Amino acid sequence: MTLPMTFLWPQFLWLLLAVPLLVLVYAWLLRRKKKLVLRYASVAIVKQAMGAGMGWRRLVAAQDAAKAFLKDLPKNIKVAILTFAGTAL
Repeated sequence: MTLPMTFLWPQFLWLLLAVPLLVLVYAWLLRRKKKLVLRYASVAIVKQAMGAGMGWRRLVAAQDAAKAFLKDLPKNIKVAILTFAGTAL
């Protein structure tokens, strides 16, 4: 004699319908990621499009802005500069 099969929480069986939906969303995200990656297939093309020295001009502009800010501050205000890359200095 075999016993009939029973579920502990039969009210949650409808959640099994979400499994195919999750698979579709996952596949969509993978395809979307692939499209974003293909937009910039070569880093050399991006560097060429940015032009030579673009980052250097931004670094100089940031330094000029910081110097102007510090010059306008009252003398009694103390300012500290923190630089960081791999480690903080």
